[in-house]
Amino acid sequence: MKQKKSEKGITLIALATTVAVLLLIAIPTTMNLTTVTEAGKYSEFYNDITNLEESINELYPVGTALSTSNIGPEFTGTGFLTRTQGDKSNPNQTVKNPNDGTKYYVINVTKLTSDLKNKFGIDFAGLNYGNGNYKVSTGDSTYTGTDDVYVINAQSRTIYYPAGIEYQSGASGKQYIYYRKPENFTAVN
Repeated sequence: MKQKKSEKGITLIALATTVAVLLLIAIPTTMNLTTVTEAGKYSEFYNDITNLEESINELYPVGTALSTSNIGPEFTGTGFLTRTQGDKSNPNQTVKNPNDGTKYYVINVTKLTSDLKNKFGIDFAGLNYGNGNYKVSTGDSTYTGTDDVYVINAQSRTIYYPAGIEYQSGASGKQYIYYRKPENFTAVN
């Protein structure tokens, strides 16, 4: 009589143990990816403002007047300027720069890109936020769209994002909100 060969394979217990170990490895990785994504929000926002500042200052050096003809339509929805920013449980910065004048303009990114290309042969890096900046019409004198735009003050040249960017710090778990770069301003008379 022939003996049956013993079949080898994985047991259900071994399979369940492997799945459990993989889950234990995957959970911290997922949490770290969330932290990176949250930190990335702020980094993208900060880079947007830096790119806009550099491009505008290159095209229109300090001392050059900013207006609807060279920047974009006037922005009148300035209610966000009365808010505070920073740690949401203890915000420590007022949004409005005390050196701001009365005129705020939505930055027409399509015009900005074209002007940079024509004058310097360089491309604008693009924006991560502020999709409304691409929809601004050159002929508009005032803007009536959403808050998803970057706005510049004609006098101080401070750039704001009225929609605000909210993110959570990975290590502390604190919630933050920003409408502009976290700079402290001294009022100049």
